[in-house]
Amino acid sequence: MTIETQLITYFKETLDADVSAGTPLIEQGIIDSMGVMELITFIQQTFDVEFDVDDMTVEKLGTVTAISRLITSKRGEA
Repeated sequence: MTIETQLITYFKETLDADVSAGTPLIEQGIIDSMGVMELITFIQQTFDVEFDVDDMTVEKLGTVTAISRLITSKRGEA
């Protein structure tokens, strides 16, 4: 299962939100500040990566594709 697929599944199962790779998560109100924190916890536990304050931006967490790129970068795969 790809990172993007796992994230899309997370949004479906946790928030009952049908999202695609490019859905603007924050702009469409799918996640708010609390949702971002929950998402980061999920990512840290699932993908074994750590986040910095600099990572918590709309650019890096705004879409499934952006989050996937961030995870890949954090894992040293990019």
